[in-house]
Amino acid sequence: MEWIVYYDLSPWGEKRADLRSGIIASTVYNTARGRNSQAMKAADFMPDFGDEEPQTIEEMQEQLLAGAKLKNG
Repeated sequence: MEWIVYYDLSPWGEKRADLRSGIIASTVYNTARGRNSQAMKAADFMPDFGDEEPQTIEEMQEQLLAGAKLKNG
């Protein structure tokens, strides 16, 4: 429970890193954009993985085998 509270106060991880990168990218874009261009937000530069269900082990194995078959001809 303490870790949850700590994370709420100071988040870390990949989502936080994506936000930091988005802030940098939007700042660079917005300082270089033309007068008639729309300003971009940090979220515009962040990946959106959607709400897809995680893959099962079987699905991962099928993809791995299919990739190996393509590589080996």
